[in-house]
Amino acid sequence: MKKRNKILCGFLVLSLIIGTAVPSRATIKDEKDKLNNLQNEQEDVQQQINGLEKSKADAKTFINTVDSQVSAISKQMYDNENELDKTEKKIKKNEKKLENAQTSIENQYAAMKLRIQFMYENGDTQMLDLILSSKSVGDFLNKAEYISEISSYDRKMLNKMKETKQEIADTQVALEDSKTNLENLQTKLSKQKSDLQILSDAKEKEMELRYESEKIDISMPAKSRKTGNLHPVTQVRNQLIDIFASMGFSVYEGTEIETDYYNFTALNTPQDHPARDMQDTFYLSPEFLLRTQTSAGQVHVMESQKPPIKILSPGKVFRSDDDATHSPMFTQMEGLVVDKTITLCDLKGMLEVLVQKIFGEGTTTRLRPSYFPFTEPSVEVDVSCFACGGCGCRLCKGTGWIEVLGAGIVNKKVLENCGIDSEKYSGLAFGIGIERLAMLKYGINNIKLLYQSDMRVLDQINDD
Repeated sequence: MKKRNKILCGFLVLSLIIGTAVPSRATIKDEKDKLNNLQNEQEDVQQQINGLEKSKADAKTFINTVDSQVSAISKQMYDNENELDKTEKKIKKNEKKLENAQTSIENQYAAMKLRIQFMYENGDTQMLDLILSSKSVGDFLNKAEYISEISSYDRKMLNKMKETKQEIADTQVALEDSKTNLENLQTKLSKQKSDLQILSDAKEKEMELRYESEKIDISMPAKSRKTGNLHPVTQVRNQLIDIFASMGFSVYEGTEIETDYYNFTALNTPQDHPARDMQDTFYLSPEFLLRTQTSAGQVHVMESQKPPIKILSPGKVFRSDDDATHSPMFTQMEGLVVDKTITLCDLKGMLEVLVQKIFGEGTTTRLRPSYFPFTEPSVEVDVSCFACGGCGCRLCKGTGWIEVLGAGIVNKKVLENCGIDSEKYSGLAFGIGIERLAMLKYGINNIKLLYQSDMRVLDQINDD
């Protein structure tokens, strides 16, 4: 019979596991559709990337080709410019040579005239008749070829003139060739400059198109825009307000500077009370001080409102403490409920809801007797260790429990100080250190990490 029950229990557990672990057909279909859509988007993006890579490769090839052509044309232009320079120098040289030859033949012709004049004076008229019948130096030299009776000196002069005349003719031909070559080189250079400009314009246009297409490079990782998040203390504060607001609490925020009366005396802590030593604080004057607890806000509310009362009073408080788990300034949240027949059972039930929403469903609470001047009875509230499940670990120091807050039933003297009938009404109050709750929840071992603005710490904590 026991074996059969074990088998039935096994089937029951298996069915529960299967029922909670296996998703529905609709869920599987939705996940498949999402996966297909993601794959399609990935393929589209990959195609765009491939297209961009091909365009970039084509553009690079085109630009390299243009650069090669520009380099070749630039070299040709350089050679042609050198050749042009040499030709211009050659033309100048031939012009000078032509000028010298013309001057030489004119001088020779003048000397010949003097020679003929001398011959004429000696009765030889043959050469004079020849000059008078000649239209130019060239015509004279051509006719002189046919004179047979001429002295060797005169023949030598005529030959020299003929050589000079030939030199002039050759120089003129060379000069014309050089000028023609110069014109050809200038034409070539002009065309090469035009081709170079066309290639430069094409390259510039291609570069503009390339830059335009690469304004947004989808192959590059996207620029990340870091999203900030609330500070851990603010996150826990907001969570606590949301939890208690769902129970009907309203929020009252008091002032950080309080009078001695509201901070101590009205809360059943007169000037000679030893409990004041535990809350040694920062006095601005004998009457005014920085509040040591937000309980002062509860007094203000009870003085101004009639029961039933259900409020939270969050804010900064100040005490002369400074170590790994204490700070001179920290955040506290006080809760107050005043109504008829309020008991510790109401307190425990409310705190059970609180710790389960903060630390998890399996968390429980226990109440230990304690002492606070403004509550009677007073309790310390412990929660079962959410790290080890109550088995004992480093966090709970092997006890299975962690202290989180103080609470109790509002002392009748406090109610009477605020003008509330303590025989008709009762109340509960609790005080939570928000930093302590944040340190427990997020595994922070030093309260100062919450105030150092170290992004390596704060970035790891985000419940949004």
